[in-house]
Amino acid sequence: MKRLLGTTALSLLLAAPAFAQSDSAGFCADGWIAADTDNNGYVSADEHAAATAGVYSGYDADGDGMVSRDEYLGCVTAGGQAGEPGNDDEFMAADADGDGIVSVDEYRMSISTSYEQSGAADMPADQVAARAAAHFRLFDSNEDGKISREEWTGSPDETSNRGLGGRFDMMDTDQDGQVTRAEYDAASTTAYERAGQAARDEGVETENGVPVFPYHFWIN
Repeated sequence: MKRLLGTTALSLLLAAPAFAQSDSAGFCADGWIAADTDNNGYVSADEHAAATAGVYSGYDADGDGMVSRDEYLGCVTAGGQAGEPGNDDEFMAADADGDGIVSVDEYRMSISTSYEQSGAADMPADQVAARAAAHFRLFDSNEDGKISREEWTGSPDETSNRGLGGRFDMMDTDQDGQVTRAEYDAASTTAYERAGQAARDEGVETENGVPVFPYHFWIN
């Protein structure tokens, strides 16, 4: 029997105001940007390109065409995205295989299934997926793609963000402390392709684009 993530964790993701759309101006504060603009449950290549442009603009707080580490971390930790510590019951519910860790796939599937069964129609799946992905990355403090019980029940500090800093370093391919638009686009294109492959590996067709949940867990 499939166990679902507790309502407390899902409610944390649903706690922020719901917006029909969120653009680059509100990206950092809102914790998401609309990618699935036609609301069909998939992010097409064109929608991805538009969302990528908006996300980069949101990161680039001073508008100089470059994103510094401080700009990046300031954006991704804004707007209350860090959430609250989880509890043991929710950890066990998310740990579907009972191995003592919550993998990114376990977390994504728990949130996705819980959202579908919650009937939370006031918040788009696009937004829930984006906020869930940000929440996972903040708790995965050692950037190993999984959350231990200690990480789950601890409270992320303002940069428990070794994981977030690691993402910045990955995008900053020339290691000059700045992520250019070209570097960000290259990283996002690779992530989009991997998200599509992950969906296909799960038996999901990607003719219409990448489903919103795997999309947001690979992007940004």
